[in-house]
Amino acid sequence: MISISSTGLIDGSKHFKFKAFTPKTGEEFCDTICTKAWSPIIWEDGFRKKQNFLTSEYLSLDFDDGRWTLDAALTWVMEHGYKAIIATTKSHQLEKISSKGVVTPATDRFRVVIPFSREIDDIETFEYNMKEVMKICPVDISCKDGGRFYFPCKEIVHFLDGGNYPVIEYTDAMKKENSDGLLNHKKKLLEHKKNSTISRWVFSVLYGNTKTGDRHKTAYRMGAELKACGWTLEAIYAVCNSTNLKDIGVDELQRAVTNGFNTAEEIILEIQMEEGCAV
Repeated sequence: MISISSTGLIDGSKHFKFKAFTPKTGEEFCDTICTKAWSPIIWEDGFRKKQNFLTSEYLSLDFDDGRWTLDAALTWVMEHGYKAIIATTKSHQLEKISSKGVVTPATDRFRVVIPFSREIDDIETFEYNMKEVMKICPVDISCKDGGRFYFPCKEIVHFLDGGNYPVIEYTDAMKKENSDGLLNHKKKLLEHKKNSTISRWVFSVLYGNTKTGDRHKTAYRMGAELKACGWTLEAIYAVCNSTNLKDIGVDELQRAVTNGFNTAEEIILEIQMEEGCAV
């Protein structure tokens, strides 16, 4: 089962209402993701947001920055014997030109869709599994978003039979460990927010040299952390654009920072609920 949008509009902000759809065949699945705005996530009442996450049956990975080629992805899928669909996107092997005229070279841009070994029915397990696969594949970090959707693919280039992607069980002990770490991080953010200061990590980005493979993730985190400290989106983007994060291109930098900025809304609400915690 996947979700498909009820609108055919290009504007991504208009795709907020989705309906669950069950393709009857692999061919119907391929046709759907090439003709509809879609998502591997099913949401309560079809409203696309993380808080409404119900289930996901598919691992969906987006490759957009050229770090992996189609051949590299195919090799990875075949080495693990996964059942997979590999499909190009509309910007595959095309130059991207931003509104400010910055050109991002043509490269392989595509998606890989693999069924999970079981249906995931909670957002924590979904996000954990997405974070783990990102340690293996240089995938767009926004793929782990519980409100993620995709515009139609351009062309199916590989349809492979095989096994499913093994879901890593996110145990209660693992959740507690991560929750404790997140709470400490929230306390630090709260301290910086109250004192109008920024963390040492932010300073390391501003005055350091972020490695090529980490720049999307770093821009995303900058958007989230600085938003939580009260910065505007424009100010965050400007400071990121003054570092070597700008080398990923204007459009990619804006997207990564904006995704992090939007994700931080939830963090801020949680921080505000914990205003009484010691820092």
